[in-house]
Amino acid sequence: YHKIPHGEAVGIFILPFLKFNFPLMNKKRKAIILNAFDSNSIHEIIEKLGNIKSSLSLRFNLNEVKDLNDKDLLKNVNIQRLSNNPGNLNDQKLKKILEII
Repeated sequence: YHKIPHGEAVGIFILPFLKFNFPLMNKKRKAIILNAFDSNSIHEIIEKLGNIKSSLSLRFNLNEVKDLNDKDLLKNVNIQRLSNNPGNLNDQKLKKILEII
């Protein structure tokens, strides 16, 4: 909708979703993620991903996307497709995640 490649759009949300979801995950899932990034904490993962995004000159937040506001963004989210998220997402929680960005 906003002339952003899909992967980059996902990249804008990956860090806030990790921050929001990591505390809600079970130990096994946390261990898998930490191991995949060869990290000891979610903070290390976020730093590593941030460095990758910086090195590729990718956008970090929604303020860098022209003509986009939270209300328009939220109305285009299909909550049912997010039903497997550990945080049982709803509009309120999505707004909270958007505040992290």
